[in-house]
Amino acid sequence: MKSYGVSEVFFSVQGEGAYTGTPMAFLRLAGCNLWDGIEEHRPRGTGSCADWCDASFLPKLGRMSEEEIAKHLRFVAPGCHHACVTGGEPTLQWDAGLAGAIAAAGFDEISMETNGTTIGAPPGVTWLTLSPKRIALHDYALDDVKRAVDEFCASAGWHVAIKERSQWGFVVLEP
Repeated sequence: MKSYGVSEVFFSVQGEGAYTGTPMAFLRLAGCNLWDGIEEHRPRGTGSCADWCDASFLPKLGRMSEEEIAKHLRFVAPGCHHACVTGGEPTLQWDAGLAGAIAAAGFDEISMETNGTTIGAPPGVTWLTLSPKRIALHDYALDDVKRAVDEFCASAGWHVAIKERSQWGFVVLEP
């Protein structure tokens, strides 16, 4: 039976983006491909996010099966129909089996927050928030951010179809 490294499972209200104010069950999967989440290792991170990321994506809850994750989500958010999967980088572990288990637990909407460094649309995800960590926006004029995003999508293998139900998140480090 496949298991997944899990950092956190909790209930909250989405605080950003198109779903701001929506009650959600959150699943934070462990692991990131840009840095390992260990404070002393920040200088070795390959993404700029290693300098400022405050997400805890070490596997604090250990490894869990699809069914255990789905039950835990349902337990923390009874009656809730929206799950948000985040990380670290959730696409490193995400698959159709986990998507199916979460959907079978009564979550009609599954959103995901990703750094966009993996290729392709995650299965079963109904809303994707892409927060690219490897776009050097300082290389683009402010009115040309769309070109930066399009170039990023092309380089990462993301297709136009995924952008129809997605949003972009950027962290501005300096004005």
